[in-house]
Amino acid sequence: MDPEQPVKPSKPHSPEWLPTWEIFVVGLGDVIVLILFAAIGRAQHQVTSSSGPVVGTINTAFPFIIAWLVLAAALGGFSGKAFYPLSRVALRTLRASVLAGPLGVLLRAAVEAAPTQFYAFRWDTIQPSFILVATVSISVMLLVWRVAWSRARRLWWPELP
Repeated sequence: MDPEQPVKPSKPHSPEWLPTWEIFVVGLGDVIVLILFAAIGRAQHQVTSSSGPVVGTINTAFPFIIAWLVLAAALGGFSGKAFYPLSRVALRTLRASVLAGPLGVLLRAAVEAAPTQFYAFRWDTIQPSFILVATVSISVMLLVWRVAWSRARRLWWPELP
């Protein structure tokens, strides 16, 4: 590819192309999955919040949502090829989620340690077991959602490979 020429967006109906509405639906589904992850974690650990259960859950999920959306977008998780075949669905989802889990934990620790001083957190407050459990949980939950979406979209568009 010539570095002088700008990158052109994928054309409709190319393997990389997804309609805007589908990107929105997939992104919304991803966000819902990550909020569900936070809700389950908060319930398991009986975490309460002065701002209430809904706001507290969204606040818990937010660092994971940011980490996932940025990494999934950067690693091709919102392209047409990310949804077929199943091996590619798994690969693209797991590649981004394995990175998003630890990054989400890191962002969450930074925000909880000092909301007004984002940089002032202590590394020793991050438990390796939490990184592992969060990463595996996020990976499994996102994989189930994205495989379900990839199969559902084939019902609507049988001409997809």
